[in-house]
Amino acid sequence: MYPALKRTLLALLLPANIAGASDLRVDFVPRFNGVPLVFDSLANQTAGGQKISVTRLDFLLSDVALRRADGTWIEQKNWFAFIGARDGKTNFTLENIPGGNYDRIRFHIGLEPAINHGDAAQWPADHPLNPEVDHLYWGWSKEYVFLALEGGWQNGTRQSGFSYHLATDRQLMTVELPVALDLNSDRELQIALDAGKIFATPNQIELSDSSDTSHSRTNDLLAGQIRQNVEAAFGVDGVRDFPPIAELTRGTNYIEIAPNATPYRFTFADYFPRPDLPLDNPLTGEGVVLGSRLFFDRRLSAGNSESCATCHNPRLAFSQPRRFSRGVDGDIGTRNAMALENLAWKDSFFWDGRAATLREQVLQPIQNPIEMHE
Repeated sequence: MYPALKRTLLALLLPANIAGASDLRVDFVPRFNGVPLVFDSLANQTAGGQKISVTRLDFLLSDVALRRADGTWIEQKNWFAFIGARDGKTNFTLENIPGGNYDRIRFHIGLEPAINHGDAAQWPADHPLNPEVDHLYWGWSKEYVFLALEGGWQNGTRQSGFSYHLATDRQLMTVELPVALDLNSDRELQIALDAGKIFATPNQIELSDSSDTSHSRTNDLLAGQIRQNVEAAFGVDGVRDFPPIAELTRGTNYIEIAPNATPYRFTFADYFPRPDLPLDNPLTGEGVVLGSRLFFDRRLSAGNSESCATCHNPRLAFSQPRRFSRGVDGDIGTRNAMALENLAWKDSFFWDGRAATLREQVLQPIQNPIEMHE
């Protein structure tokens, strides 16, 4: 269930929070040298004077804890969150924290070994550790990337890329920050993550052809320096009242389904992760039949001449044995109709990934003047 919708339902169906308890929403604010981080642009300058872009800043959090003014810690064990800064996945909510004043917050960037090397297929579709949610799981080594920082940098007259991945148990990071937090009512805590500091403090990182990648190998000294810098890159940005429920539920999707619809049981192999199927469009038997009929319906194209299956032939792995596919008017496209497989686990569609969901993808071939031209 969407967190905002869950919160709304709880507010309607239950009394107020557990007596003496409050919620804390934590929001990470990406910055670069103290100013808002601009993604995908060579507008960021490192401490060494290099121009860089940031295209990815993703990380996993675990075992968050808050310290009371008397020095005791309130911990949330077996707790996890995924932050994808570029895509706006920057917050989470800690529910029912005992009321009172707190002076420190602590969390891990990464996972304890037992979780890091556990079965990744155990996590539900919406869980932060589901590989299809965070895309931070190395299947070949069966462990997670704790933090991924990627982008580009100016190298003389040409642009090069960099890819910093912190992984393996030795790169588990701990962040502890001072904070003045009154949790006698719901609050929002904003924590800044300054990517500029990842290149500067305490270790200055100079990008070069020999230092533009890090995959946390045993002898990777650069990964250790980046890990130290990441731990020093966080800081408390501010505390404010928790946003009202009306603000949290703005844009919430609602489910509309026929009362006599037949639920459809989607089965898949045990070693596959649970797919993140849309919650506002649950699978039904009638819906699956309709989808199949539409896939083979030629009326979706100009002149009623082609269906989706014309190019995505089920007998040929839902593909077409041509270098470049041909459209309804005989025009040759620029690409081959790609094979369709395991789409429930995809998070980008088309060869160039320009659609993030099947909802964004589905109408484009129908309306494309070279393809179905409808």
